Amino acid sequence: MPLIPRALCLALMLAASGHAMAEEPSSGELRAQAKAIRDDAERAFKVTTYHCYDKFLVNACLDEAKLDRLKQVKVARALEAKASTMDRRKRVKAMEARLRKTEASGDTAPDGTQ
Repeated sequence: MPLIPRALCLALMLAASGHAMAEEPSSGELRAQAKAIRDDAERAFKVTTYHCYDKFLVNACLDEAKLDRLKQVKVARALEAKASTMDRRKRVKAMEARLRKTEASGDTAPDGTQ
């Protein structure tokens, strides 16, 4: 059984204790965690595939290595999706604040309407 990279363990622990944390990690921190998981997944995949060629059932070993990498990449994708959602919410809030400010001042909207 391949070793689980440290970044994956960290991400799983953070996800499990996420509701207990007072403050969510920022989208930048989530993206950094996702990058670390992806990097560890690629590194582990290269090492595992290298050692697969020493085994009798090479293709089975390679298939398992690919599945392990895919599992880790899915965790990274989930973190990236959460970061994108956070960024999107932040942009929407900023846009709504600009709109309220424009409406409050009585100015015309950027598209020329009132």
